[in-house]
Amino acid sequence: MTFKTGHAIGLMNTNGLEVLIHVGLDTVKMNGTGFHVLVTEGQTVQAGQPLLEFDIEKIKKAGFDPITPIIITNSVEDMELVLTDKKEINSNETLMVIV
Repeated sequence: MTFKTGHAIGLMNTNGLEVLIHVGLDTVKMNGTGFHVLVTEGQTVQAGQPLLEFDIEKIKKAGFDPITPIIITNSVEDMELVLTDKKEINSNETLMVIV
């Protein structure tokens, strides 16, 4: 799922687990300024594929916190998440593993 403002992306894996990636807090109020979605709704994506681009400096200058919550929005029976203990995740680092 994509949002027309580009501030968030929703993903669903093949087992039905849903993940919301929300760039910044209250950034929907930026009305898409500084955000560019790189995928289309319904598209199959691969690990490591860029999903969206954003200008972190524009987010900060607009007065918003650029922290990016990644939220599991549902649960799937017989599925376990193993999360990293890191406070910050960089590109190509593992955030979670689904087992």
